[in-house]
Amino acid sequence: MLLTWLSALLLLLATVPGLDAADARRGRDLFRTHGCATCHAAGSEGASGARDLAVRRGRGFRPAEFAATMWNHAPTMWAAMDAKGVERRPLNPGDASDLLAFFHQSGFFEPPGDAGRGKAVFESKRCASCHSLTAGGGLAGTPVPQWRSLHDPYDIARYMWNHGLLMMNAMREKGWRWSNLSGQELRDLYVYLRNLPQTRDLPAELVLVPPGSGGRLLEEKGCMQCHSGKLAFDSPAYVRRMADQSLTDLAAAMWNHTPRMQQPEALSGEEMRQILGAIWGRRFFLGAGSERAGRRVFERRQCASCHGGPSPSAPELRGRQEYSAPAMISALWGHGPAMRQEAVAKRLAWPRFERGEMEDLIAFLNSSQ
Repeated sequence: MLLTWLSALLLLLATVPGLDAADARRGRDLFRTHGCATCHAAGSEGASGARDLAVRRGRGFRPAEFAATMWNHAPTMWAAMDAKGVERRPLNPGDASDLLAFFHQSGFFEPPGDAGRGKAVFESKRCASCHSLTAGGGLAGTPVPQWRSLHDPYDIARYMWNHGLLMMNAMREKGWRWSNLSGQELRDLYVYLRNLPQTRDLPAELVLVPPGSGGRLLEEKGCMQCHSGKLAFDSPAYVRRMADQSLTDLAAAMWNHTPRMQQPEALSGEEMRQILGAIWGRRFFLGAGSERAGRRVFERRQCASCHGGPSPSAPELRGRQEYSAPAMISALWGHGPAMRQEAVAKRLAWPRFERGEMEDLIAFLNSSQ
């Protein structure tokens, strides 16, 4: 059947190990060594013959959508690689995670910012009254060139959280009203500050943390005292609200949350990474798909003819492990060419995922029996 190959792909996924932290620096190296840069650009890296992977594709374009696009584009991509003599090197799920982190750092999954608007934010929000743009500016706040958070989205969130209360008290002393920041304003602000002559050469860092021990930290830090019911981080309403939230949006939300906090406990860099992994990492690695819709994808693609049917010829997949966009990318990369050869031999069209189907399929496979 047409989607027997999808069942074969999912069979491979059953042996894929769990999620690991995704490092953009490793992803940059993989972008070069695995031939991606032969056709694609990503910021200052690579060629310009195919889609620039530093340019956001559109609202709601998450890693699972990236995996689906790779699936749909695979025959064309493999033909281009063969024509250019690009070797198809192995790509495990950790490698795929690293590549996604690199694309995130390059801007693919974040809405764009504007330096001109960011300069206006820096002035209108009174940042310039306390933070100088040069190391020896002499103002009360930390000079901008010393902000480690400029090139690390996780540290942006930590800075917003740890210093929010201190800055709120300083603003009150000066008679200034608290000023909220939208996610777009924060993106614009950081684009402006990252591109100053004294900051543009600072090293960029991004390590995306998957869901893990952050849930325990949320309990220990008292977050769960307020985040329960509809506000619980795993509630359907919260998951839907987080679906299109970027890391910068989350950092802005932390800043805006400051006036409602009593005495927030300061967080270390690693603690913030683990907490954001629990809150946001699931959205990035696993998506926010619908189990019910994923069941329809599973049936429409005829996966059940091999997996879970009355006479299964392959193992049951659901509940065997935690599936993810990186795992889907890895399995497609490793097994896809053989599936493509079978399709050509049988004169069958290469199956394609419609928008949202991959994320729904992942949700279905991760659901209980």
